[in-house]
Amino acid sequence: MSVKIRPAVEADLEQIARVNHESWQHVCQGRVEQRYLDAFTLGQCLSNWQSRFEQLKAKSEMLLVAERNSLITGFCYHGPNRDNDACAPPTGQIYLLYLSTDAIGTGTGTALFKAALLELSANGFEQATLWVLVLNERARQFYSRHGFSPDNRTDLDERTGSARMRYRRLLP
Repeated sequence: MSVKIRPAVEADLEQIARVNHESWQHVCQGRVEQRYLDAFTLGQCLSNWQSRFEQLKAKSEMLLVAERNSLITGFCYHGPNRDNDACAPPTGQIYLLYLSTDAIGTGTGTALFKAALLELSANGFEQATLWVLVLNERARQFYSRHGFSPDNRTDLDERTGSARMRYRRLLP
């Protein structure tokens, strides 16, 4: 069965939290200190998503999910740019793109990512940015394949202290 990309609904939050937690543990293993991975619990993740979901419309943020066989296998959280230096032209941002480990390499990430970029464009954004851990080479390659390139801005992830870099691209 093919993957279905759709807007998230409140009933999806537990599955979104599961995908977020599983993916973060998988992606960050060996890239961030174990104490950060241990501190990021599934319960904390669900609580974070419940709070975020209530604020989506007020903040003009969007949350898409990938669904296969009635299971959420990925999500993309995106909206207006949150960086203080990227205001012109109108800039959107991919905040989070996560897949369950069994969805990696299936085309689910590409489908989600393309849908999110189209949604940003339809909402008047002319370019998009995203942040990625410097050590996450697989993600960096994925974003490069989709037209993103580093824009020379770097910082440290607030939660983990890990180095990350910003990527940018024009939207269609």
